[in-house]
Amino acid sequence: MTRFPELIDATSALTALREVVDEMGPEHRYWGPVSDRFHEEEDCRYVNEDNTPDCLVARAAHRLGVPLEELRKYEHRSAIEMGPEPYRQRPRPEDAIPLFTEKAAQIMWAAQLAQDGNEPWRIALGAAERKFTELCGGEVEPR
Repeated sequence: MTRFPELIDATSALTALREVVDEMGPEHRYWGPVSDRFHEEEDCRYVNEDNTPDCLVARAAHRLGVPLEELRKYEHRSAIEMGPEPYRQRPRPEDAIPLFTEKAAQIMWAAQLAQDGNEPWRIALGAAERKFTELCGGEVEPR
Protein backbone atom coordinates (compact mmCIF):
# COMPACT_ATOMS: atom_id res chain seq x y z
CA MET A 1 0.00 0.00 0.00
CA THR A 2 1.39 3.40 -0.93
CA ARG A 3 1.54 6.09 1.70
CA PHE A 4 2.19 9.82 1.60
CA PRO A 5 4.56 11.44 0.58
CA GLU A 6 4.58 9.01 -2.37
CA LEU A 7 1.68 9.53 -4.75
CA ILE A 8 -1.15 7.34 -3.47
CA ASP A 9 -2.08 4.73 -6.08
CA ALA A 10 -5.51 3.45 -7.14
CA THR A 11 -5.42 0.24 -5.09
CA SER A 12 -4.36 2.06 -1.92
CA ALA A 13 -7.03 4.73 -2.45
CA LEU A 14 -9.78 2.14 -2.86
CA THR A 15 -8.56 0.14 0.13
CA ALA A 16 -8.60 3.25 2.34
CA LEU A 17 -12.09 4.23 1.12
CA ARG A 18 -13.33 0.75 2.04
CA GLU A 19 -11.75 1.00 5.49
CA VAL A 20 -13.40 4.36 6.16
CA VAL A 21 -16.82 3.09 5.03
CA ASP A 22 -16.40 0.02 7.26
CA GLU A 23 -15.49 2.28 10.18
CA MET A 24 -18.24 4.89 9.69
CA GLY A 25 -20.92 2.50 8.45
CA PRO A 26 -22.33 1.99 4.95
CA GLU A 27 -25.34 4.23 5.57
CA HIS A 28 -23.27 7.17 6.83
CA ARG A 29 -23.91 10.35 4.87
CA TYR A 30 -21.60 13.29 4.73
CA TRP A 31 -24.29 15.96 4.54
CA GLY A 32 -27.01 14.22 6.57
CA PRO A 33 -30.63 13.85 5.51
CA VAL A 34 -31.17 17.60 5.20
CA SER A 35 -28.10 19.59 4.35
CA ASP A 36 -27.64 22.73 6.35
CA ARG A 37 -23.86 22.46 5.99
CA PHE A 38 -23.55 22.88 2.24
CA HIS A 39 -22.95 26.32 0.88
CA GLU A 40 -21.55 26.96 -2.59
CA GLU A 41 -18.51 28.74 -1.23
CA GLU A 42 -17.78 26.00 1.32
CA ASP A 43 -17.87 22.90 -0.87
CA CYS A 44 -15.09 20.31 -0.73
CA ARG A 45 -14.21 20.79 2.90
CA TYR A 46 -11.47 18.44 4.01
CA VAL A 47 -10.61 19.47 7.58
CA ASN A 48 -13.09 20.31 10.35
CA GLU A 49 -12.80 23.19 12.77
CA ASP A 50 -11.73 20.63 15.41
CA ASN A 51 -8.75 19.67 13.21
CA THR A 52 -10.09 16.27 12.12
CA PRO A 53 -10.63 14.95 8.59
CA ASP A 54 -14.14 15.78 7.42
CA CYS A 55 -15.33 13.90 4.33
CA LEU A 56 -14.79 10.42 2.90
CA VAL A 57 -11.87 11.55 0.70
CA ALA A 58 -10.16 13.39 3.57
CA ARG A 59 -10.58 10.46 5.95
CA ALA A 60 -9.17 8.01 3.39
CA ALA A 61 -6.25 10.29 2.47
CA HIS A 62 -5.43 10.96 6.12
CA ARG A 63 -5.53 7.21 6.80
CA LEU A 64 -2.85 6.89 4.09
CA GLY A 65 -0.62 9.37 5.87
CA VAL A 66 -1.59 12.68 4.26
CA PRO A 67 -1.20 15.35 6.94
CA LEU A 68 -4.18 17.59 7.67
CA GLU A 69 -2.01 20.59 6.71
CA GLU A 70 -1.71 19.19 3.16
CA LEU A 71 -5.45 18.46 2.93
CA ARG A 72 -6.23 21.97 4.15
CA LYS A 73 -4.40 23.38 1.10
CA TYR A 74 -7.10 21.80 -1.09
CA GLU A 75 -10.12 23.28 0.72
CA HIS A 76 -12.82 24.33 -1.75
CA ARG A 77 -11.35 22.12 -4.49
CA SER A 78 -12.40 18.70 -5.69
CA ALA A 79 -10.46 15.46 -5.28
CA ILE A 80 -9.62 15.38 -9.00
CA GLU A 81 -7.41 18.42 -8.36
CA MET A 82 -5.29 16.39 -5.95
CA GLY A 83 -3.84 14.37 -8.85
CA PRO A 84 -0.64 15.08 -10.77
CA GLU A 85 -2.28 16.80 -13.75
CA PRO A 86 -3.89 20.26 -13.72
CA TYR A 87 -7.67 20.07 -13.87
CA ARG A 88 -9.35 22.45 -16.32
CA GLN A 89 -6.14 24.48 -16.40
CA ARG A 90 -6.74 25.55 -12.80
CA PRO A 91 -3.40 26.12 -11.06
CA ARG A 92 -2.56 23.97 -8.05
CA PRO A 93 -2.99 25.75 -4.71
CA GLU A 94 0.14 27.52 -3.54
CA ASP A 95 2.62 25.17 -1.86
CA ALA A 96 0.34 22.15 -2.46
CA ILE A 97 1.78 18.97 -3.86
CA PRO A 98 -0.09 16.23 -5.75
CA LEU A 99 -1.44 13.56 -3.40
CA PHE A 100 -2.79 10.90 -5.77
CA THR A 101 -1.86 9.25 -9.04
CA GLU A 102 -4.20 10.24 -11.88
CA LYS A 103 -6.23 7.02 -11.49
CA ALA A 104 -6.44 7.39 -7.72
CA ALA A 105 -7.62 11.01 -8.08
CA GLN A 106 -10.39 9.88 -10.44
CA ILE A 107 -11.43 7.11 -8.03
CA MET A 108 -11.55 9.54 -5.11
CA TRP A 109 -13.49 12.02 -7.23
CA ALA A 110 -16.08 9.37 -8.12
CA ALA A 111 -16.64 8.73 -4.41
CA GLN A 112 -16.73 12.46 -3.70
CA LEU A 113 -19.36 13.17 -6.35
CA ALA A 114 -21.70 10.52 -4.91
CA GLN A 115 -21.06 11.63 -1.33
CA ASP A 116 -21.70 15.27 -2.21
CA GLY A 117 -24.99 14.20 -3.80
CA ASN A 118 -26.06 13.13 -0.28
CA GLU A 119 -25.70 9.44 -1.09
CA PRO A 120 -24.82 6.99 1.71
CA TRP A 121 -21.16 6.12 1.75
CA ARG A 122 -21.89 2.59 0.46
CA ILE A 123 -23.09 4.24 -2.77
CA ALA A 124 -20.01 6.48 -2.84
CA LEU A 125 -17.82 3.42 -2.38
CA GLY A 126 -19.69 1.64 -5.18
CA ALA A 127 -18.98 4.59 -7.48
CA ALA A 128 -15.29 4.38 -6.57
CA GLU A 129 -15.25 0.63 -7.19
CA ARG A 130 -16.85 1.05 -10.63
CA LYS A 131 -14.31 3.76 -11.51
CA PHE A 132 -11.49 1.47 -10.33
CA THR A 133 -12.77 -1.31 -12.61
CA GLU A 134 -13.06 1.12 -15.53
CA LEU A 135 -9.56 2.52 -15.08
CA CYS A 136 -7.64 -0.50 -13.86
CA GLY A 137 -9.43 -3.29 -15.70
CA GLY A 138 -10.80 -6.51 -14.31
CA GLU A 139 -13.02 -6.85 -11.33
CA VAL A 140 -12.55 -5.15 -7.99
CA GLU A 141 -11.14 -7.55 -5.42
CA PRO A 142 -14.04 -8.75 -3.25
CA ARG A 143 -14.36 -7.41 0.26
